Amino acid sequence: MAGVGGKTVAEAKANVSVPEFTAWLTYRRRYGPICPNRRADTLNAHLMHLMAALNGNKSEVSKFLVLQDDSQRVLSMEEALTNWS
Repeated sequence: MAGVGGKTVAEAKANVSVPEFTAWLTYRRRYGPICPNRRADTLNAHLMHLMAALNGNKSEVSKFLVLQDDSQRVLSMEEALTNWS
């Protein structure tokens, strides 16, 4: 969870109680990512989604996220242009 409670999982388990952890999860679900870079990415994705929707594009917000989880596939330039236009 972006360094909350420590730099490692072991440190976080030692430093953060279960109620505090669930409070952080609730915060993240309600307000978005804790990491400033991911927060900015999410904000920009929502703005780009709004602009695209106003111009008739029906893409999902996730199509406009630049920062991705490692499990997500990276798009090629051609795929990006096809998806975002």
